Amino acid sequence: MDVLSVSGLHVGVIYAVLFWMLGFLNKKGRWGKIILFWSIFIILWSYAFITGLSSPVLRSTLMFSIFLFAQIFQKNKNAYNTTAFSAFCLLIYNPYFLFNVGFQLSYLAVFGMIFFQPLLNPIFIIDKNKNWFYWLADRTWKVTTVAVAAQIATFPITVYYFHQFPNYFLFANPLVILLSSVVLMYGLAFAILAEIWLQFNLIAITNFFGQGLKYTILWLNETVLFFEKLPLSITKFLWITTYEMWLLYGLIFGLIALWRTRKYSWVWINCGIVGNLIFLNIHEKIQERNQELCTILSTPKHSTFSIIQNKKAYLIADEAFLDSRKDIGFRVSNYWASRGVRDTTKVSLLEKYQNINNVVKVQSTDSIAVIAWKTKTFLWVGKNLKYHDFNAKNVSVDYLILANKSVKDLNQIIGKVQFDNLVIDASYTRWYADKLANQAEKMGIKYFDLSRSGALQIE
Repeated sequence: MDVLSVSGLHVGVIYAVLFWMLGFLNKKGRWGKIILFWSIFIILWSYAFITGLSSPVLRSTLMFSIFLFAQIFQKNKNAYNTTAFSAFCLLIYNPYFLFNVGFQLSYLAVFGMIFFQPLLNPIFIIDKNKNWFYWLADRTWKVTTVAVAAQIATFPITVYYFHQFPNYFLFANPLVILLSSVVLMYGLAFAILAEIWLQFNLIAITNFFGQGLKYTILWLNETVLFFEKLPLSITKFLWITTYEMWLLYGLIFGLIALWRTRKYSWVWINCGIVGNLIFLNIHEKIQERNQELCTILSTPKHSTFSIIQNKKAYLIADEAFLDSRKDIGFRVSNYWASRGVRDTTKVSLLEKYQNINNVVKVQSTDSIAVIAWKTKTFLWVGKNLKYHDFNAKNVSVDYLILANKSVKDLNQIIGKVQFDNLVIDASYTRWYADKLANQAEKMGIKYFDLSRSGALQIE
């Protein structure tokens, strides 16, 4: 995603191409150096503004600006100081960048590459001057060590935010970085030259090189898809707490300190961190094996229930939500990961009768459903009662769930159903949800407005 999005990699490629094209000015004396500096500086920052000043682009543009000044005017440059100074400047510009995931990943990856790549690179020494094959092997190895270095530094925070890990990154990243660099340089050159060719009506040449760009992009996409389709390409449903994330970073720091100092005390510190992680993992596994949870989820425009029994989850929802892989992945998967779910079953909210493994029973008719779980009963109303008769007289349930603006005034249903709790799900528009919430408050009814309070969890 970092390759395909507007990121620091683009800035690096633009910087390299511009320095290659205009580098001759560096030998033209003081004024040549000044023209070179301001030409590249203005183009880099123009690109940063055009692309919306995202934190990775800002970080990279600021860093390359400092490197540009040091390189042209022959000043000392230190990668750690440059990276830290760019972070300092960005946080002065916008302190909230500190809580931006892109900012965190970007700087962790850079620090990882600066620190770990020089340590990994000497593992295999390749004489790149022998022939083209050795040169290619050397470049491939260096790109691989960059990928590993960045992965070491970002692994804990990546798992913390995204709950998955790419198992084939060691093989995929070098190829993707190589192909993406070709695409970026090819695309940049084509964007410039195509304008010139079209001015002279050289349509055939423009089409020929345009087809070349098209196929390089296809090769990049196919490479990504190839690794994605491999068995076990991604380890999903990973979940760590904030405390565990800090423990992992503590372990990385502790191993570095052990390697640097060779002091026995760091062995005990690292063993303590590992022991803490093992204890937390065992405790979480025990909890997962004995959990029984029903959660009414807050999903806009849909009604969804998640029932978890041990490590199995039952998703009860309307057909539109069940058929949307994107909605399930975005709205539910992370919650399941936090609960250690390993198996899932989809259950339609509008089937006539279903008894799923004696865990949950669903019975519905005409957009009204009754859900029974353990000793709890839920009545879900998904049709507009203004235009329909509601025949469920003398019904008593624990939770009455109103959806899809089925009730616009609580007087439409008061007296027809006995209930302990009222749930206004997230399929309601804000105005009607607030109206029902105000009515419930005046009537002394216990209610939950999911679009405001979030999911309702029942144990």
